[in-house]
Amino acid sequence: MFEDILEDPVLFAEAFFPFPEYTDKEGKPRSGPYQYQSDFWNAFAPHDSALCPSYTDKCDGTPHKRGVLLWGRQSGKTTSVAIFAIWYCLTHPGSILTPTQVLITSVGVNTSMVMFRAIRSLVESHPLLAPSVVGPDPHGRATRTEIWFSNNSRIAVRPLGHTGATARGLATHLLIVDEAAFVKEDIFTGVLFPQLAATNGALILLSTPFGKDHVFYRCFTNRDYWVKIIKSRDCPKITDEILLEAQQLDPLIFRQEYEVEFLDEATAWFPTALLRERVTDDFVQIPETDILLGKHFDGEFYLGGDFGKRGSHTAFAIFRKSLEVVGGQERYRLVHEKQFPMVGEKDEDADIYRRATDYLLALGRAFPIVRGCLDSSNNESIVEQIRVSLPQLEGINLSEPKVRDIMTNARNMVEQGKVRMPYWSATLKEFAVQQYAVGEKGTLHFPKPTIRDPKAPIITNDRLWAAILALYSVRTPTTPGRVTKI
Repeated sequence: MFEDILEDPVLFAEAFFPFPEYTDKEGKPRSGPYQYQSDFWNAFAPHDSALCPSYTDKCDGTPHKRGVLLWGRQSGKTTSVAIFAIWYCLTHPGSILTPTQVLITSVGVNTSMVMFRAIRSLVESHPLLAPSVVGPDPHGRATRTEIWFSNNSRIAVRPLGHTGATARGLATHLLIVDEAAFVKEDIFTGVLFPQLAATNGALILLSTPFGKDHVFYRCFTNRDYWVKIIKSRDCPKITDEILLEAQQLDPLIFRQEYEVEFLDEATAWFPTALLRERVTDDFVQIPETDILLGKHFDGEFYLGGDFGKRGSHTAFAIFRKSLEVVGGQERYRLVHEKQFPMVGEKDEDADIYRRATDYLLALGRAFPIVRGCLDSSNNESIVEQIRVSLPQLEGINLSEPKVRDIMTNARNMVEQGKVRMPYWSATLKEFAVQQYAVGEKGTLHFPKPTIRDPKAPIITNDRLWAAILALYSVRTPTTPGRVTKI
């Protein structure tokens, strides 16, 4: 009986991990895995080729070796891949000399650990699966980064970081790369793909879209790969009301993370390849609650602020200056980002700016700010009032020449590798979609983000402006302490 269940990954999932009942969008009670979860599990096990979705040109019924999961937020991809990794280990026994190795990896620690913790929880909470765990702990238990089974199969988690050194040299039978679009190209070619050479192993890539000039997009469009595209709206549990709310809160995040859309970057001022190689990192930002609780942080900080007007947001960004251990190069890490709700037609200007000013003063108390830049366009009086308490802040009037100067400064700092942002940062995504245009006289222009659907919510770049104003404040201002007008 047990062997029969193991032959079919869908039966295995239904038998060992009872799925809770839920109500679908039409109000009907449902239970069991979603159809697209079953499609994924079947594709990487022996299956009927006639039932294989036509996302690949090659299917003879044998398990696929390469796959891309482009699944939206809250669509169940972590649980799906975790169950598949467990099934793979139980159905692919190894030996003492050559254990079957499943490797879960991602650019950051947090992302890769989320899936591994799901695996541990599913295994250790099941009365039939828990006894099969034999290590690597001396007492026969799993550790924070590895779980060993009695049939000589193993699951390990290794964050890749900037070099992939922690995962190098590990022969792997099943390689799972989470947030693959943020992994550097040379790590794919020099570390990850070689791990599958000796084992003829399987590769599963899953990620939020982030640019087309990357191996993840090339795999996504490769007809030799089994590809499954699931938008968040395809999940039976996610209601239209939830999707509408997410779209209104942040249209850009919605398009990338819920609609899994690769955004156009033909004229991107900050190409995703450049951001991926020089900017993305894995670190924890300082939460808003710490600011409001009055905590104080040591270091050298730079602030940028963009005050919202009708149809835009007020946003602030804080960068911390640090020196790299190797080489001593200056780095500026985005340690805090805050965006207020969009200013609507019925909002009172006084109340909006009062809340923003109060928060800005709280930032001044929490961080020893060396310098900062605030957008003073049509806000000169507010900036002057703020400077009474924070005289190290500088007002910037965003004329076209000044916009080019600020954008060029940010691009130069990015190219020099001086800027670091978490790869999951909303600000990073606004960097990725900022476009440029060349005028008739050869001058650069930086249009606001646009969206093809006129009925869709407006996409803004207020976080971007807060960040690049903070980076602009790193330079030595020519007239410190005064509102600059060009």
